[in-house]
Amino acid sequence: MKRKALAAFLAACMSVTLLAGCGNSETKSSEQSQSSAESKSTEVQGTESQASQAEEVGYEHDSILNEIGTEPYAKEKVTISIGIQQNSNIENFDTNYMTALVEEIAGVDLEFVEYPSKEIKEKIRLQCAAGGDDLPDILIASLDDASVLEMAENEMIVPLDDYYENSSLYYTPGFEKVKESKGYDLLELIRAADGHVYTVPKYNETLTSPCYSRLWVYKPWLDALNLEEPKTTEEFYNMLYAFKTQDPNGNGKADEIPALASDFTKPTTNGGTLFTTIMNAFIRCNTASGFLDVKDGQVTVPWIEEEFKEGIKYVRSLTTEGLLDPVSFTQDADSFKTIMNAEGDQLVGCFSYGSDSFILSTHASKGGWILLEPLTGPEGVCTSSYKADMPSNRGFITKNCEHPELAFMILDLFGREDMAITSRWGKEGENWDYIKNISADNAYAKVDFASTDYAGHETYWTEYQDNSCWNVLQNNHWYNLNPSFRTEEVVASYYGAGLAIGGGTDQVANKLHFYEAVRPEEIITKIKYSAETQDEATELQNSLQTYVNEKIAAWCTGATDIDKEWDSYVKELEQIGLSRYLELTQEGYENSK
Repeated sequence: MKRKALAAFLAACMSVTLLAGCGNSETKSSEQSQSSAESKSTEVQGTESQASQAEEVGYEHDSILNEIGTEPYAKEKVTISIGIQQNSNIENFDTNYMTALVEEIAGVDLEFVEYPSKEIKEKIRLQCAAGGDDLPDILIASLDDASVLEMAENEMIVPLDDYYENSSLYYTPGFEKVKESKGYDLLELIRAADGHVYTVPKYNETLTSPCYSRLWVYKPWLDALNLEEPKTTEEFYNMLYAFKTQDPNGNGKADEIPALASDFTKPTTNGGTLFTTIMNAFIRCNTASGFLDVKDGQVTVPWIEEEFKEGIKYVRSLTTEGLLDPVSFTQDADSFKTIMNAEGDQLVGCFSYGSDSFILSTHASKGGWILLEPLTGPEGVCTSSYKADMPSNRGFITKNCEHPELAFMILDLFGREDMAITSRWGKEGENWDYIKNISADNAYAKVDFASTDYAGHETYWTEYQDNSCWNVLQNNHWYNLNPSFRTEEVVASYYGAGLAIGGGTDQVANKLHFYEAVRPEEIITKIKYSAETQDEATELQNSLQTYVNEKIAAWCTGATDIDKEWDSYVKELEQIGLSRYLELTQEGYENSK
C-alpha cells in the first residue's frame, strides 16, 4: 500500500479562495471464524432477492463486482484511496488490523490520505476549491449538512441513492429495523435538501450519550473531607469551596483545582459540558443541539430568559471565587486531558464529561471518579440535556472514484455487527469477544442485567477492559473515525462488562436513570432546512451562536456586568435575526417529523 502525499498540493492551494460557507492480521481460531460467520449469516439473507429486484428495475452492477453478498466483493484487486483524519492513537493505518479485514472482505488495496485532525474540513475545502481533482476516492469526515450540500452542488461527491437500494448488505436492512423499533426513518434523516443521499452515516445507539452532560467528582476527596455527594447548586458550591480550602489531597499545599473544564466559552463543544450541566439546574440548556429545545411543539432557545441570566451569575460566582479554574475558558480539550492525567498529587476534584474514559488506565485517579446526580437549582429546577442518537454525516464517495459501487460497499461493511464492534473496541478474541467464546467462570460471562437499567438486553459480547485498546496507542481499529451502525442491543453488552468489573462504566450504568428521569419529553431529532432556507438559517445560527458565546465568556469571567448589559444584549439578538432564525428552525423541525 502506498500513502499519498498532500504537502505539495496543499502548499499550492493555500492561495486559492475557499468555497463559501492492524498490527499484522493474525489467523483467527476456527471457533472465532465460525462465530463471525454465524453473526453475519442472517444479515446477508435476501441478497438474491435484492439482486433480482435490481434486475427488474434495470439496475446494472459494476462489472468488477462478484455477485452481491459474495466475498471478496471485487473480482480483481483494485486500489481504493481513503481520506481520513490523523489520530495520535492509531499506530499505522496501512498495517492496521481493521484495514486488513476490510481489504480481505472487499478484495481491495486501501491507500490512505491522512489529513491533520484539526484542519480536515479546511483541507477538504481547499481541495474542492481547486477543482477536486486530488480528492481521494472516499472521504471519511464529519461534515455538516450545509457543507455536504455545497459539495454536492459542485459535483465533488456522488449521490448514493441507487447503492442503498441495490447494493447495501447492512445499512439498508439496519435502517428498516430501526424504523420498525423506534419509528425513525434514518434514510430520510440523512437525505440532503436537494432530495438525494450523499453519506454513509455514523449511527450509534449509545444508550448513555443522549443525556450527554454529567458531573464527575473524585470520591477520595469527598471521603477525606467527610462530604456527602452534592445534590443542589448550593451543596455543589460548598463542596468546591471545601476542595479549595481544606487540602483534600493532603500534601499541605493550596494546589487543588476544585473544578476544571475546557472550551468553556464554546459550550456547544464537548469541552463545554460543565457549563451545560450547571445551567441545567436553572433552565434546560441543550447545547449539543445548538441550545435548541422544544416545548408543546414550539422550538425555543434559552438565551433571553431570566433563568439563563441567573445561571450565568452562578457560574460567575464559581469563577471569581477560584472554584472554577480560569484556564477552563481558554484551554482546549487536549490541554484539559493532559492536566487530568498529570502525574503526582491529584489536583482536580470535579469535571463534566460523558464518561471518565479519557482518564488513562495507568493514572492513579482511575476508578476513583463517581457520577453525581443532576443538580437541583435554587428554584427547584432539575433537568438534563438530551440529544437523540441520530445518524451523522461520515462517509462520502467523490467524483474521482472509478468504482463508486465498490467504494459504497466498503463503507456499508461498517454496518456489519462484528465490524461495528471492531471499529470501536478492537480485535475480536483479543480486545472483545462473544460471550459463548468466553469461559463460563469468567467475570464477564456472569453479568446480571436484571437489576440494572439494561434489563432485557441480551449480553452476547463483552469488552476485555483489562486489554482495552481505547485511549492508548494501538493498531487494531480506526479509532471510531469511520461510519458505523450500532444498535442498543450491540452497545448494551459493553455496559454489562462495566458492571462486571466496576469503574466509570459501572457508574454510568447504575446512575443514568437519574438523568433519564429529567430529560425533555419532546425530542428534537434533526432540523431539516429546505434547500432555499438552509444557507440563511446556517448564517443566522453562526452569527447568533458567536455573539452568545462571546457574552457567556465575558459574563462568566466577570469581564463585563450581565445586569448592565442584559437589555442591550436581548435587543442585539433580535437585530441579528433571532426571530427569523426561530421561524426557519420551526419549519425545519416540522420537516423532520
